[in-house]
Amino acid sequence: MTDGHHAYRLIRHEMPHSIINHEIEYVRGDVHTQGIENYWSIVKRSIYGIHHHVAENYLPSYLSERDYVFNSRKIADAERFAALMGQTRGRLLWYCRTPQVENPYA
Repeated sequence: MTDGHHAYRLIRHEMPHSIINHEIEYVRGDVHTQGIENYWSIVKRSIYGIHHHVAENYLPSYLSERDYVFNSRKIADAERFAALMGQTRGRLLWYCRTPQVENPYA
């Protein structure tokens, strides 16, 4: 589902696609753009308020983080954290590989 911008017209050749013309209507049954507009406002707010700048090579990671938070927004923070920690087995990534006295786990 997209708004009526001409750049989205070619999408219909790739997948099912519904268009909302905001000059006429904002909702037509189940067709609307509020969900995606809400998602992008949350992404932009996190960049401006949390990260302040996003390097292009890290953009997929930031978007994955926002996807996870957005898709789990209806559960409690503690449940979201527990679910996230349940997915980390075998995926631990150490950014500092030099053993240091103050961090015996590095």
